[in-house]
Amino acid sequence: CIMPRPTSRLVNCYVPLARSDQTVAPKEEEPASKNPLDLRPLLLQNMASSSSTTSQGSCTYVELGQTKVLCQVQAPMTNLSNLPSHVISSMPTDRGILYCQAKYAPHMALNVEAALTTVPVPLDATVGSSQQQQQQQSRTLSLATEHAEAALARSLHAALAAAVPLGEYPHAAIGIFVTVLQDDGGVVTAATAAASLALAQAHVPLLDLVTSVQVGILRTNHNDNHDAESEFALVVDPTLNELQDTVATLTMAWMPNRKMVTLWEQQNSGMTVPPAAVTTQALQTNRQVCTKLILPQLRHALLQQVVAPTQQEQQ
Repeated sequence: CIMPRPTSRLVNCYVPLARSDQTVAPKEEEPASKNPLDLRPLLLQNMASSSSTTSQGSCTYVELGQTKVLCQVQAPMTNLSNLPSHVISSMPTDRGILYCQAKYAPHMALNVEAALTTVPVPLDATVGSSQQQQQQQSRTLSLATEHAEAALARSLHAALAAAVPLGEYPHAAIGIFVTVLQDDGGVVTAATAAASLALAQAHVPLLDLVTSVQVGILRTNHNDNHDAESEFALVVDPTLNELQDTVATLTMAWMPNRKMVTLWEQQNSGMTVPPAAVTTQALQTNRQVCTKLILPQLRHALLQQVVAPTQQEQQ
């Protein structure tokens, strides 16, 4: 039988206000196209104290919109016991090595929905109980995390290797350890800025500051003519939501003073291939953003690192 529920009285409850006659002003419509030189807010912060920022290492925190990256540099690393065995065995005798390691913060950084769609599911995977599905999902996320970490480490090494004079560190290693706290697109951009700034703060004699940015290519009109340049538009520093609408992405690392490209990664999604003129325009946009937007902020952060201790001593 069902027992009757006793009547209760609500006290101290929130009472909604009466609707006002004033109408809410409509929100302004967002611009149809994004400015090609738009970049999300970039925050560069040195996390190490002035006493620990020596030739042995430094730590830098970078925010690029909602993407958050923490980078620690150890230079030089004379004790190589913590490095993988294959890295130690391949070390040359006349120069040092640049070791890059990337880790995603567990349960925070990696986008779950994106990871489940990018990692292929084995053909022999069967649909079982809810517990088996959770185990399969956990294995898929683990595999996606390993792929993302390895890809970020490779990109970071390729972007920075040309700027570090490894000949000055024989029988030693320069370690770059990146932790991705949150990924909302542009993780290579944030990690490159963090590593470049941390290397400079660790007194590593860089040949140039390395900057990086990602440019997405959008398909505005879906006509049969795939070579029409007017059908494509560029978006600088796309977020994860904006990446879903892109047909191709181009990630470039750039040494502005030497005018040298150290990293070039192009990925196409689907069967649409942008024409060469659009790719060239994306390359020029990459250079402009790296030189005019990112490089001045890196220089300003380094200058603040030098000026701040001097002002404290004077006070």
